[in-house]
Amino acid sequence: MNLRRLLATVFVILLLLLTLLGGHVEARPAPRSPPRRHLWTGDEPESSADGYHNTRHYAHRKLGEKSKTPKNSTKGGGIQFDVGSFGATGDGETDDIKLLNAPQIHLWVEFSSDVTLSRLTINSPGDSPENDGIHVAHSDGVRILGAKIKAGDDCLSVALGTSNLYATKIECGPGHGISIGSLGKGTTKAEVSNVTVDGAHVSGTLFGARIKTWQGGTGYARDIKFQNMVMDKVKNPIVIDQNYCTTSDPSKPKACGSKQESAVEITNVEFSNIRGTSVNRDAIRLHCSEAFPCRGVVLKDIDLKTKGGGEKNAATSTCENAVLGETSNVSPAPCSSAATKEDLVPLGSEDGDV
Repeated sequence: MNLRRLLATVFVILLLLLTLLGGHVEARPAPRSPPRRHLWTGDEPESSADGYHNTRHYAHRKLGEKSKTPKNSTKGGGIQFDVGSFGATGDGETDDIKLLNAPQIHLWVEFSSDVTLSRLTINSPGDSPENDGIHVAHSDGVRILGAKIKAGDDCLSVALGTSNLYATKIECGPGHGISIGSLGKGTTKAEVSNVTVDGAHVSGTLFGARIKTWQGGTGYARDIKFQNMVMDKVKNPIVIDQNYCTTSDPSKPKACGSKQESAVEITNVEFSNIRGTSVNRDAIRLHCSEAFPCRGVVLKDIDLKTKGGGEKNAATSTCENAVLGETSNVSPAPCSSAATKEDLVPLGSEDGDV
């Protein structure tokens, strides 16, 4: 066991002892910069008859603020709660949480397995920077069974080391949609597999269903399904961007323009039963790496129209280095428009880089 995990384990034990003895735990401001993980405070988790731990009525607070008893709570506040801060293993259940106005990521699930999140409400302004709703990384078997998310960045972001994730009954918007990635930043290796988003309503977002990987990375994103989704006035409903890049200086696009010889490989991706309206004409955008093209991309039962409608504004689909698998009943027709130089400019300038 390395030193970090040992210290984390000791800290958890101290928290539990303080809670059992009626102690009051408060967060103290970090001496230099605030951590990227954020803490929530509320009732002490109660164990149900079947052994699950249920955490209810948690409210977000900033580090250093005094703990307050949550509304409708019968107990004094409280312990701090952050899914996966120290790793959660085996039938963990988080239910009926409300998180408001986090300074960055609202709910971070990391180094966890067999975790179920249900009936979540996350609410922050659409212009909040790097303000993901739920961020999952280095975890296996995460289930998200119902979430209403308003955020400034991705409603749900699935990052490196994630496998066997299932999400359903997701309401997303405003925000940047539901994303796999970003993966492979700084020539790093990333592996994501067996991710299913089954049932989502995405409204007024920058993106809808998206996979984003940086040039120069390695690893893979494979066996991914986006299905049974409604897009309502989404700027870019379906996106695979294997040339993802962000820059703080939009006047220097060359920072994102250099071609790399490696990429995170994207294979076996399915978009099915997706309908609704697109703000941009380019409703389906599959822009993949020249070095490692996307392979096995399946498009089925898709009906996307532009917000304005009409023949001049009809929705289109652009492709670059994408090898399609099965396609059936898709509108706009897959790869119906040749990608222009404008189309191939990376989309990341409006996005965070998490």
